[in-house]
Amino acid sequence: MNALFDVSRLEIRIVACFGIALLVLASSWFWLLIAAFRTSKKWGFAILFLPPASLVFLFLHFRQAVGPLLLSLVAPVLVVVPFLLGWYVETKLDLGERVRLVDGKQHITLTGWDKTDYSVLRDYHEATVLQMANADVTDQTLEQLKGMDKLEVLDLNNSQVSDEGLVILAELPSLRELRLARTRITDEGFRTRLLPLPTLMSVEVTGTPVKGSTLREWKKAKEGRRYLN
Repeated sequence: MNALFDVSRLEIRIVACFGIALLVLASSWFWLLIAAFRTSKKWGFAILFLPPASLVFLFLHFRQAVGPLLLSLVAPVLVVVPFLLGWYVETKLDLGERVRLVDGKQHITLTGWDKTDYSVLRDYHEATVLQMANADVTDQTLEQLKGMDKLEVLDLNNSQVSDEGLVILAELPSLRELRLARTRITDEGFRTRLLPLPTLMSVEVTGTPVKGSTLREWKKAKEGRRYLN
């Protein structure tokens, strides 16, 4: 199945749940401490300096302690649920291609997936946005992009793409945004393959040898173009 949510967001939620659980435990203990002091100073100081005494207080004064007890039971739930979600994501969830429609356009995310067979792209020739900023993406991988005539945005950051791959990218008729940061392209490859590409409006080439003068020449050739290097 497709992973239809961002795993990194799930990790943030898990950390948040742990934090909330600790706050709940602290709140329940303070509530119990207040209940103990209201019962007697002796019980209050006993629980304050000897927390295990709260078990005896609970047994002898259940009515006063039932509220803090019920609140403290919420904390284990907040801890167990994130662990179960984390286990599910790690062992059961298919971190394959993520597909979603945005304003009727197909967006495909392969960045960070746990597969290696990019032939799956043959099933998504209607895609307009494709993210596959993975280290195992090579010039040969880009062969799978042939026929993706609606592709407008392509993220290849941190991949092994070189000038050879630019030959294929130059044949994408709708490509307007291209990210090639920290790839193996050269200034000559950019000038030869991407400079003449009329549809291209935005490029990212951070960490590559593409010269600033080349980028300025490319930007000047068409109004509205922007680059990041």
